[in-house]
Amino acid sequence: MFDVKNIRAFVRDNHEELTAIMESQRMEISNSPLIKLLHGKYLVPFWKERPNKEYFYAIYFDEALIEDINLDAIANSLDLITESLKIYNWIKVNSNFEVIEQATINLNEEALINQSNTKKVVFFFGLEGIDTAIRGKIIDKINVFYNEVDRMEFAKRYHISQIDKCLKDYEAYIGEPGINQGFFASDALVNRLRPVNTPRNILLNKPEKILRDNLISFLNRHTQHTFSKENELNNQRELDLYTEVKGKKYLVEVKWLGQSINDMDTDLTQKVTDVAAREGVTQTLDYIKQLIEDMNFNLHCGYLCVFDVREVKNPINYRNFDFITNELQVYYKNHFIKLDEINLDRV
Repeated sequence: MFDVKNIRAFVRDNHEELTAIMESQRMEISNSPLIKLLHGKYLVPFWKERPNKEYFYAIYFDEALIEDINLDAIANSLDLITESLKIYNWIKVNSNFEVIEQATINLNEEALINQSNTKKVVFFFGLEGIDTAIRGKIIDKINVFYNEVDRMEFAKRYHISQIDKCLKDYEAYIGEPGINQGFFASDALVNRLRPVNTPRNILLNKPEKILRDNLISFLNRHTQHTFSKENELNNQRELDLYTEVKGKKYLVEVKWLGQSINDMDTDLTQKVTDVAAREGVTQTLDYIKQLIEDMNFNLHCGYLCVFDVREVKNPINYRNFDFITNELQVYYKNHFIKLDEINLDRV
């Protein structure tokens, strides 16, 4: 009988050697003349001819059949496979490429890898082209998506160029009961601190952190990108939100206007006014300058995002941006966008 512990110890102790052997076997199969001819002469044209590249499917066969593949029969067989693909997305073929099994499955990367681990050669037909799975690995990985639902969900998400539209959705989201309550101090606390002329829109203490963290969570769920909070500047000042898209960097500076509970929960803070929004412009431009000039980052754009939590939402006075210094004007002109204010009121 095999001792499982000994087998595991052998695999652990010889991991690099076993990995190299497995990779060698994969490449031997992948570079087989018949596999390369099958892929390039028959399967690639077959994929190109199908109008709907957003329909994902896979064709697979036993590794043992590689040397027996009948290239003369493939053209006719592919016509029959076309009929099968009207219903099924998971097709097993023989050496003549005749369909011997067919099914509709939740096609994904795991399914391809698992099937290839049973000594099957698996061809996956995706949006970008054809990938081949062999011995537990997808060779080259041309495609980004291996599941249609994942692709459709991703397509629904906003690109960075649509951040203004995304923030309109966010404005509606933070108005929902349950979500909305997470920003504001309790009625009991506000009534105790201001029993007369009690204001409604009083934020919890440290509101900028709460607003920023909630916004980053929403952006990561509803955009195609990953936003983070990072100490990116040389002086270790923390950027509010930061992302990278195809090598281009973007930052989002978050500010708020209104009033909050102080750090000790003993009083209300002074009202934060238009001055903070104008300071936000300057601060964002300073960040842009540092990232481009001092750190040589390929910064495409810096956004200013202002939460307007004031009781009375008069237009914010940016003074036509006349306060921007000459030194920062070039960054304002080329790399700065002030996003529409996000209106937030207690519901």
